[in-house]
Amino acid sequence: MIELQPIGFVCQVDESGVFVNESSLERVHPTFRPVVEELTERIADGFGDMIHSVYLRGSLPRGLGVEGISDIDLLVVTHQPLTDETKSRLQALDTGSHPLINGVEFAVCTLNELLEPRRFHLISFMIKVYGVHLYGKNLQPILPDFRPDAELARDHIASISDQIVLAVKDLKGNEDPEDVMDCCTWIMKLIIRCGMAFVIEEERTYTRDLYLAYQLFSSHYPEKEMEMRQAVEYAINPVCDPEEVIRFLSGFGDWIVTEAERWMVVHRKEQGQ
Repeated sequence: MIELQPIGFVCQVDESGVFVNESSLERVHPTFRPVVEELTERIADGFGDMIHSVYLRGSLPRGLGVEGISDIDLLVVTHQPLTDETKSRLQALDTGSHPLINGVEFAVCTLNELLEPRRFHLISFMIKVYGVHLYGKNLQPILPDFRPDAELARDHIASISDQIVLAVKDLKGNEDPEDVMDCCTWIMKLIIRCGMAFVIEEERTYTRDLYLAYQLFSSHYPEKEMEMRQAVEYAINPVCDPEEVIRFLSGFGDWIVTEAERWMVVHRKEQGQ
């Protein structure tokens, strides 16, 4: 069992309130650099014509990598949508020869999606605020600046109801323990980050790290601190009993949905003023 620890990183803002990207290749511990370099070369060799650019995010470029626990989080921008077969080949890249890395996670989008000016795009935010350029043409200088505002919060809040409904649907009658645990981790991370999003504007900051997100939320909702702490426990130590997860979603999950709906109503009114 992984012990819950008060570790993580919150985004800093400059004097104008814009998020500052504090990630860098220099912060990647020498232990992990050969793995990152090898994976970048494999992507370039196997998918070069399809790829516009690749970025590293997560714990490694913030100097927080933990041997055997950290994975390599990559943001991949493509020229055109990838076929299912190509997506499968990309997702199949692993670091099996490097036991210090827990795995590889990809987030993929097209260049056109990323540069769509009329809507917020989370991968654009991740590249600008969390990313380190590894390959291709660097988009970071031309991406917009981001602030801890309602637009960022809305991206985490607006879909939480549908996501919880989907999780419950996947969990009901599920007899695959690994699938249940994956679903448990997935939905708890979304709930924790949704809770953090409720307070982004007041706190004027942002974090992807679960413990810090839990702390930010609990400072504004002390009456829900125990439930959010349980969500963090479920996220890092998922259970294989689908009914246990469903019970939690039917309780605290329902409260999160109600609070999300209230938040959306308040901010629609503010937009209309």
